[in-house]
Amino acid sequence: MDFLINNSKIYIKNKEYVSRIINALSESGPKNLTIISDFDYTISRFCDDNGNQNLTTHQLFKKGTEISNPNLGPKLVKYYDKYFPIEFSNNLSIEEKIPYMEKWWNLSHSAIIEEQLNYDFIVNIVKSNNIQYRYKFCELVKLLDYLNIPFVIFSAGIGDVIDIYLRKKLELIEENIYIISNSMIFNDDKVCVGFSEPLIHTYSKNSSVIKENNPLLNVVKNRENVLLMGDSLGDIHMEVNSKRKGNTLKIGFLNFDKSNLLQKYMNYYDIVCVDDQTMEVPFYITKIIENGVYVDEF
Repeated sequence: MDFLINNSKIYIKNKEYVSRIINALSESGPKNLTIISDFDYTISRFCDDNGNQNLTTHQLFKKGTEISNPNLGPKLVKYYDKYFPIEFSNNLSIEEKIPYMEKWWNLSHSAIIEEQLNYDFIVNIVKSNNIQYRYKFCELVKLLDYLNIPFVIFSAGIGDVIDIYLRKKLELIEENIYIISNSMIFNDDKVCVGFSEPLIHTYSKNSSVIKENNPLLNVVKNRENVLLMGDSLGDIHMEVNSKRKGNTLKIGFLNFDKSNLLQKYMNYYDIVCVDDQTMEVPFYITKIIENGVYVDEF
């Protein structure tokens, strides 16, 4: 466990609990595990090597339409500037934040729909703009595929962008990847005319937004354990099997405002990675589970 203990970017509030949960996951093995991860700033990096903030799946439309649809970007920026501070506010409860999140998402989606964007145009936007993924992300995906562990990407972003990014840009076509997100609805001319319902925002990522006929539900129904990854406090509630009674290990990526948010993240996430643009921690823990290793309390 030296990797976790001697890493200055990793913070663990209850080391005894974390070692116990890792051992429980290791003992149960890959066959009982599901990985659930947020996408924006969890799978994707928060910033590049020069410290420049990367794009989210919604922000991609601002960057990619600056010339073709110049009215869209300013609207998305306006909504972001207004509602993003509310999402991370320490002064509001989750219940108080939810109406604001719903408003933010609905306004952003309406702005995108108004531009009548074509699917092929969206593919080009994704391919030509750089959403950087965390170091060791591709290795983690391939390891999960090898171990037949379902990898659920539970995102309040735009699922079509995620799908295009993974399958057309990174050429990750592993069958164990499941995307639960806001999907664009296209007409016969491949123009976006709407978004799927129910709306998925930061604080609604749970089994209630998964349709009953989604094949994922059968895949995870007998898997009791979860390794969860997110970058916001809303992500701690991500769940795809509300009936399971197993163990959950929560890994949180704190990307900014460490002085104000670290203690709160440590209260809700078992392991907090601060300013860490890698997937080394989940990859390392998955290797422990693969090999059935017992770890000493640290």
